[in-house]
Formats: sequence, C-alpha cells, structure tokens
Amino acid sequence: MNFETEREICGRYFAGAKSDRLFFELTSKKKRIKAISRFSHDSLLYLNPEKIFKSNKMLFSKREILEFLAADNVYCICFNQAFDGKLADINRALEEMYSIGPYFLFNIDDKKGFLETEYNFSEHYSYMLA
Repeated sequence: MNFETEREICGRYFAGAKSDRLFFELTSKKKRIKAISRFSHDSLLYLNPEKIFKSNKMLFSKREILEFLAADNVYCICFNQAFDGKLADINRALEEMYSIGPYFLFNIDDKKGFLETEYNFSEHYSYMLA
C-alpha cells in the first residue's frame, strides 16, 4: 500500500470530512474492505462533484477508460488482492476487474481517476474523475 497516494486520492476526489474517514478506513486492514464498499455503494454521497469529469449509469468501454486515464500503469484500490494497493499495468488491471467493480484506478502522473461501482439495483455507475 502507498498511503501517500491513497491520501492524495481521498483528498482529491472525495468530499470534505468523508475523505478523512475513507482514508482512515483504507489504512486499516480490518476496515479497508468497508471503505471500498462505502465509496462504491454511496458514490454520489462521497465523491466531490467538482471532480467528476464524466459519469455514466452504465460502464464506460475499456477503450474509453484507457483513453481517459492515458497511462501504462495505474494505482489500484479494489477487492482484488493481486492489485489492491499496487501500481499495475492498466491493461492487465482492466482485464481482471472490468465490469466486476468496485475498483478505483488512478493515473499518478496526470492526476486522473476512474471509479467503477458495484451493481446497485440494475445500475452500474462509473466515473471519470479529473
């Protein structure tokens, strides 16, 4: 885990005191899954609306995500232990996680993020964040 990167993600994309709470939970082994579930299920309550570049009630295509993030490697926050808290090849990460969120991908250099939430009553929100 790179907690400096995760602090940046929380401060950049999540609103106010909620960002502090999410960061605290992400740093805890016991609460990390709860934090990921929290921003996935209640994304609109947690995301800073000023940082939403584009949102969709369904999934963006892999091509759209690749073009938006424009990075070879991305930092991942997700349930998948092979990727969580690590810098990973974006193609490999999407191959493993696309359409089975939740996951958050972050381009460290360009400061762009992508969040795919879990299915919630037939809606599957995804967000491009800048």
